[in-house]
Amino acid sequence: MSKIKFGAKRTVLITLTASTLLAGILIIGFYFKASSKVSKTSNNLVSEDHIPPITDPVAAKPETILEPDVDWDEIIDAQKRSVVLNEEKILELTNQKRIENGVNPFKTGNIDLCRMAEESVAQFIELGRLPTDEEYKNAIEEPASLSDTKTAHGINLYNEEQAVDVFFNDESTNPIFISGELVWACVRSEQVFVVLTTGY
Repeated sequence: MSKIKFGAKRTVLITLTASTLLAGILIIGFYFKASSKVSKTSNNLVSEDHIPPITDPVAAKPETILEPDVDWDEIIDAQKRSVVLNEEKILELTNQKRIENGVNPFKTGNIDLCRMAEESVAQFIELGRLPTDEEYKNAIEEPASLSDTKTAHGINLYNEEQAVDVFFNDESTNPIFISGELVWACVRSEQVFVVLTTGY
């Protein structure tokens, strides 16, 4: 009776061991099969057709970066003021004001007066600013063909209308618009400078 029981126990033990081994083999096989699939999927993802694009941090940088300490309004304003004014328009507006004040419009074509205006603009450009009265007198020689001259000059003016208004409202240059004795005029404008030279 004890031999039968022992035999039965041995049979059960062998059966359990075999079942455990079989289950282990199946688990290991499934693991390797799953790993193989993952590996193939990974290979497909990094194949030449599936290589993800590499982002260049410099190329991806925005074209315009607004620095917090840059006053863009001031820069734009300076650009507007750097427009070269139209010489003919300034002379036209000047003559309109002269007619309104009962005096004849200016004549043009005086070579000596235009040379003086050109020298004035060249001096301003060289200095990078408007000269003092003393600097201007020492550098610019008045034409001998004219008995006297009067010059209006400005810098960083927005447009022709503003330039003429500034000259008209300035006590020192207002006579240009109201004096009938002034006959000749020549306007020169370059970079941010404008010169209105007149003569008797």
